[in-house]
Amino acid sequence: EGVAQEECAELIQAISKKNRGKKNKISEEIADVEIMIEQLKIINDCFCDVESIKQEKVSRLEKRLQE
Repeated sequence: EGVAQEECAELIQAISKKNRGKKNKISEEIADVEIMIEQLKIINDCFCDVESIKQEKVSRLEKRLQE
């Protein structure tokens, strides 16, 4: 799980560079974080929980956008 933290930190750095108009590797860092998230779901045996929570949050967002 420490590697996941490192990958997230690298994405944060890439976002900061982008916001300052500097060259960045944001696409690569997003890909790395997405891979780590999939690994975390496997390691923590929580794939179904994550998908359920994500659906609830997306539904709430859709309702707010329709208001």
